[in-house]
Amino acid sequence: MKKVMIMGCPGSGKSNLAIKLGRIKNLPVYQIKDDILSFNHSDKEKEMWIKAIANISEREKWIIEGSQKITFEERMIKADTIIFIDEKPIVCLSGYIKRSIKNWITFKKGTLPFRWSVVKKIFSYRRDFAPLIMSLISEHQQHLTFIELTSKVGIKKFLKDTKGEVAT
Repeated sequence: MKKVMIMGCPGSGKSNLAIKLGRIKNLPVYQIKDDILSFNHSDKEKEMWIKAIANISEREKWIIEGSQKITFEERMIKADTIIFIDEKPIVCLSGYIKRSIKNWITFKKGTLPFRWSVVKKIFSYRRDFAPLIMSLISEHQQHLTFIELTSKVGIKKFLKDTKGEVAT
């Protein structure tokens, strides 16, 4: 596990998982925030993101988390492990609201406010994005380890088991 792609609905816990897994495996973490790349960006700005992800994915080791479909395949081709968080929409909505409130309270520079378009994405994720993700995973499965996590409890258990692997 040297090149890890973490995917899932906004608010599913991708960032927290990436940070914790990065510490355990000593891997650099790169975050692509759903609410930063997804809205009001020109084609030129999106192309810059694609190039940045291509450069990162050429590195020897990394964790890249985020759900922007414009970089799905680029990341998947280079990854050795895919972690897909398939959390319930209501749990994702709760995570997104908590993150929005936290960012608003702390005045985090560069973060966007709560957006209804992200809420819409949360509730359409399983219909619109999950099938695309599963199709790409199927297409690239010969070189991937696929891990599906379906709850916060599952994420905690995965981290605990992974920490135990490193310790032994």
